[in-house]
Amino acid sequence: MIALAFALASTLTAACATVRSSALPTSSLRLAPYRGAVAVSLTRDPPGGVELGRFEATTYSTVDELIPEVIERVAGLGGDFARVDEIGTRFNWVTRPVTSSYNCGSFRYPMTCTRTYMVNEEVATLRAVGRAFRVGPR
Repeated sequence: MIALAFALASTLTAACATVRSSALPTSSLRLAPYRGAVAVSLTRDPPGGVELGRFEATTYSTVDELIPEVIERVAGLGGDFARVDEIGTRFNWVTRPVTSSYNCGSFRYPMTCTRTYMVNEEVATLRAVGRAFRVGPR
C-alpha cells in the first residue's frame, strides 16, 4: 500500500511546488545538524538507533520534492536515518483566481482587455510523517 501511495503521489503534480515541513525534538539528546548522507526507510526502525524527534512534510508536488525536505529536517535534528511512518495523498478542492487577456476593440481601434475569474480545482496534497534517528556515532 505504501508503494502504491508513492507511485500515485509521484505521478501527481499541481500548480505549486511548495513544501512545508516541521521537526520537533522528542529526546533530551541535542546534536548538531548532521552533514552526511541520511538513509530513508518505510519499513523498519534502525537497529541500535536513538530516536531524536518527529517530522512532518507536506507538498502539492511529488515525492521527488518531498523526500529532500524530509532529509533536511532529519539532518537538522542531528539524525542520519529517517523512518517514514505514514505517507498519504489527500485531495482537496481549492478556489484560485485566473487572469486572461483578450481582444476587445475594433479593427480601427484595437484594444486588449483583461478579466479575472475564479476556478475550482481538485489539488492533491502529499504528506509524510515520521521519526528521526541517529545510528552512527554521536
